[in-house]
Amino acid sequence: MPGPNDRNHAGYLLNVPMPVAPAGVDFPRLREAVRRAGILQLETWGRLADGEAVNRLTGAYLAGLRTEDSFQYPFDKDRLAVGVFNNARHAAAIEYGHPPYNLASRIRWGRTPKSRWSKRQGRWYILIPFRHYTPARAGEGASVGREKASMPKAVHEIAKTLRPGERLTGKPGRIVAEHEDVEKTVFRRQVVIGTRGRGPGRPADHPLGEHPGGRYVTPNKRETQELIAQPQAKSAPSFAAAVAAAKAGKREPPSPFHATGRYEGMFKSGARGHTQYMTIRTITQHSQWWIPARRGAFVAKKVADVTDPIIRGMFEDAFVKDVEAAMMKALKGGGT
Repeated sequence: MPGPNDRNHAGYLLNVPMPVAPAGVDFPRLREAVRRAGILQLETWGRLADGEAVNRLTGAYLAGLRTEDSFQYPFDKDRLAVGVFNNARHAAAIEYGHPPYNLASRIRWGRTPKSRWSKRQGRWYILIPFRHYTPARAGEGASVGREKASMPKAVHEIAKTLRPGERLTGKPGRIVAEHEDVEKTVFRRQVVIGTRGRGPGRPADHPLGEHPGGRYVTPNKRETQELIAQPQAKSAPSFAAAVAAAKAGKREPPSPFHATGRYEGMFKSGARGHTQYMTIRTITQHSQWWIPARRGAFVAKKVADVTDPIIRGMFEDAFVKDVEAAMMKALKGGGT
């Protein structure tokens, strides 16, 4: 019975009726077949999920199939029933899809552990980390999702020179020092003072850990500066959802661009050999952060469809063997 682990949520029920059996027949083989059917469904679900159907959410989605109560046998104390569940938070959204929505409207401000209150601005906010991958090397065969999340080579060339406490910027600033790259490449970098002294740091309760802040770094190539500073265009589906919402609410049409460049403020995180390139963005309770509509992938439905004939065969075979065993036992008992 694949489906989200919520008794009030629609799932998929595979009900296999069996013929009427003689009174007193035990069904050890059928019970075992029910248990194995659940295992088959769980394994099939994981195999089908590990593909394009869930795209970059594969890791979290698969983890939802490996929780303590993803496999429940007996189900509701019934030894002839088994339950298989995906407990990932987004499992239902992937399965059935969803209409466009504003992410800020879905957050439980003040109750979500990561939400913080700004006394100066008088509103709730959450800091959201984004990871940026290095450009794929030739022959690596990077996925479409990985390529979309990879930074351009020109940005990576300057980003990899970042030192602890430094952030990448494409904005102009006062040059305080110039350093030639350690690899003796043709470009040089400029270290500029941030607009708030040494630049914004991170508080102790920040998800990426405390940091005192530091200086900003920009390349001396004009085209690379513009690449970093250029506001990122919103995706077509997200922008369309924002426009529709603005029209419905009789608000001014939104900008087709994000307020900040995609790589503005990027920094290096992690130990040597495990470096990650990160940026931090802020969402508030007043943000218009639109998530476009998503079609349902119906992965669990596919599991039910694929395993249905197999499970029916398993049950029918086990039922016949249990009845035959009971009849043989009865015959032997009658002849003594």
